[in-house]
Amino acid sequence: MSILDQADRLRKEMLEEPEKFPGAVYSYIPLQHHCREGIAVRGKDGLLRDTFWEFTGGDYQPGPGELPTAKFLFHMDDFRVEKYEYTWEKFNPKDRRIITSQHGLQKLFLVRNGADFDLDTMISNAEKKVEERERQLASAQGALNYAKDRLEEIKSQKP
Repeated sequence: MSILDQADRLRKEMLEEPEKFPGAVYSYIPLQHHCREGIAVRGKDGLLRDTFWEFTGGDYQPGPGELPTAKFLFHMDDFRVEKYEYTWEKFNPKDRRIITSQHGLQKLFLVRNGADFDLDTMISNAEKKVEERERQLASAQGALNYAKDRLEEIKSQKP
């Protein structure tokens, strides 16, 4: 078999079963949560490694009690890193992925290769932001009214 034939066969296998190749990302249910993220990436050695310490997989390998819970999510080769969350949010949710570490304190934002900003997503995000600010404004107005009432109550005690 020629090198080109081998490359074609490998490319076909990767398209048919991406979960078997390095860069495959899985979710799984850890038996303990200390230093476990519940997300694992298949390394070049073929092993799954939890992302708690590193986005590409740290030292911990899910064990026999955890591997049966593993579910293939996506392959990293199909995505590119997006540096900023506010830019990542402009893409359609079906074109976005995220890998977390440190129980979600660190985030790696990924966008499907070839994806463009999605206007409907951007409008929805902006509407949610307006609703959030309106709730904050109503809360601030209530707090201000309470403070004014309290001030008047205190002033009324002055002889």
